[in-house]
Amino acid sequence: LHDTARAAEASASDPAGQLLYDIQQAARKQDYAGVFMYQQGEAIQSSRLVHVIDGTGERERLEILDGQPREYLRHNDEIQCLIPERKTVLMEPRRGDRFPGLLLGNPTELAQHYDIRVQDKLHRVADRQCRIITIQPRDEQRYGYRLCADVATNLLLRAQTVGSEQSVVEQVSFSSIRLCEKVDANELTSP
Repeated sequence: LHDTARAAEASASDPAGQLLYDIQQAARKQDYAGVFMYQQGEAIQSSRLVHVIDGTGERERLEILDGQPREYLRHNDEIQCLIPERKTVLMEPRRGDRFPGLLLGNPTELAQHYDIRVQDKLHRVADRQCRIITIQPRDEQRYGYRLCADVATNLLLRAQTVGSEQSVVEQVSFSSIRLCEKVDANELTSP
């Protein structure tokens, strides 16, 4: 919590840093459901995600839709991985960088190594208006990032990792999404 407070305080004086902080908070503090695609090289994987905030905190269900069936159920920091064909349930630690979450660290430290810019022109992903944020490294040893955040909610709709030639190394993007009151908590239950 202390790091979160410091990050919020540091980003308050920097609009781009504040937007990155808001993107991270949007992934944790609102209801959303959708299908997203993850691509790395030739490999593509699709997943269905339901995220709901209720009286007990954050609850999430992530289904892997390609390859071996897997399902992740999360309640706050506790994650269960269900593997139906093996009839197995595994417990895993929570990771803060799972899409649409964003784990880039303290905005002040990030600004030491990257130029962060928000484009004026709006873009569209999954039929939603979004703004593009470019995170350009100041050296050749780091990847850059191109993010697209929903204008109305700041939820991350697309994240691309960009190489030195501005080529996309990997990306994850919603292909469809529902927000807030359009999400039913019953979708968290496995059939």
